[in-house]
Amino acid sequence: GGGLGRENVLTVEVFSALDFLPREHFLGQILQAARGAEVARGHLIRDIEAANVDLLPGDLRPTLPSGQPAAWTVQPDATISSTNAFCLVEAKRLKPSSFQPQQLARLATTITALSRSQSAFCLLVLRKDPPVKVKGHGDLTLAEAVRLGDRTAGAPDPLRVAEQFAVITWEEIASMVSTQTRRFTNEDPSVEISIARLAREVAASVQRHH
Repeated sequence: GGGLGRENVLTVEVFSALDFLPREHFLGQILQAARGAEVARGHLIRDIEAANVDLLPGDLRPTLPSGQPAAWTVQPDATISSTNAFCLVEAKRLKPSSFQPQQLARLATTITALSRSQSAFCLLVLRKDPPVKVKGHGDLTLAEAVRLGDRTAGAPDPLRVAEQFAVITWEEIASMVSTQTRRFTNEDPSVEISIARLAREVAASVQRHH
């Protein structure tokens, strides 16, 4: 079915377009509109023109506080990185879906490991704002979901979780791209048409994968 409804396909379609659209006007504005991880998000926004977007980058195995590598890996849907900042993108499909019980805790641990060398956060691209659905546990806040996946760490500080995770919805991304396309002007009509074409692909992808 051409990957219809699959989060990986939706992520690649949308973020590949955002990679090529003018960063300050599009991807930077989307990061600005996200909620959470204020400090780390600000560092990445300032570097956005030079940032690297890597789609489906494969497994990441963090180093635990003990200094040992984790026995598990995380598989972000994308990463956005610069010299000073690193963002893991974890996307959920537009149809109802859930996180695995340990997924958000492992993402939090990975962010903690990355933060030892640079500013880091996880961008959650969701169908709707939290609470999030966790398989077998219903709807939980992000802090509750992190606690569920790592009971040995004690209750997580909600403020720390808020600095590790930022949230935006697919509909907000599509709306932001549409708004920024209307605002964008360029003396070369070909540039404007190219940008409008890429922007239409973002809106079409979000609509198609509902």
